[in-house]
Amino acid sequence: MQHSSALNLLYIQAVSDIKRGLIQAEDQAADDLASYRTSGDKVAFLGVARAQRGYGYEHFGDCTISYPEDDTKGTLLIGHHELRVTTADQDYRFYVHRMRSWRTY
Repeated sequence: MQHSSALNLLYIQAVSDIKRGLIQAEDQAADDLASYRTSGDKVAFLGVARAQRGYGYEHFGDCTISYPEDDTKGTLLIGHHELRVTTADQDYRFYVHRMRSWRTY
């Protein structure tokens, strides 16, 4: 990363997302992230953070969805060319290249 401003913005966003639980780091990766954070190695920190579940997704939070059944409670995430719905018992992924319409109630 050559632009320090962009590096700082990505680093701050990743740290914030990890603290809020939007990025879920595995045990070994969490140790690595803590180590890189204390040492100030932002490039290595982002390299590990990018590989974690939830990085790069827009989180829409808890909602009621009509998949797989009506009135299912779940969490909606969009990113990396996919729409991800996480329910209490399963994770569903729908690969999307272009979304023409979005309906909310």
